[in-house]
Amino acid sequence: MDKIIDILDSIAYEKGIKAENVETALKEALIKTGEKMVDHTLIFDAEIDRKNKRLKLFQKIEVVKDDDKRLLGEEVDQYDNIINPENFIPLSEAKEIDADLDIGDFLDYDLEFENMGRNAATILHNNFEYRLQRYIEENLVSKYKSKIGKIINGTVTRVDRAENTFVEIGEVKGMLTRKSRIKGETFKVGDTLKAVVKAVT
Repeated sequence: MDKIIDILDSIAYEKGIKAENVETALKEALIKTGEKMVDHTLIFDAEIDRKNKRLKLFQKIEVVKDDDKRLLGEEVDQYDNIINPENFIPLSEAKEIDADLDIGDFLDYDLEFENMGRNAATILHNNFEYRLQRYIEENLVSKYKSKIGKIINGTVTRVDRAENTFVEIGEVKGMLTRKSRIKGETFKVGDTLKAVVKAVT
């Protein structure tokens, strides 16, 4: 896991996204892995300790009143799913662990990711890649939305039968419909064109 932490900044630089977004993606992926490998009804959280090169996954357990119905598993959430009583601990028991704990506080129980096996590593990798891709897409959409109404250059990659012109613009692709072209204007593959950004989807 320490190797992942070492390369967080490299991933951010390579993908063109903020380092904090990479950290968030990794934490979200780790939480998702815990839900899949342990129990999706439990509440997990994760922390990245850059100084000690540790990635920490833990279960969060909320301190509640001794008579809280959630301790019995009788309460349901807004989706009518039974709330897992393992997400809660009665105040009396919590006080035995730490006398300073009060209702609404949380106990954190560390989970050893390395002990979850090879499947956990695969799930973590896939979830991490998926979340990174979402951040990349969000950044691109934001970047090109700021260009709406402005002129950009692009290279023609294809012209279909309906005479829609497909254009490569940096790291994204665009389309110039026939009705959006200047009357009499035609393009062929390889042409460079200038166009006003109308919309980003």
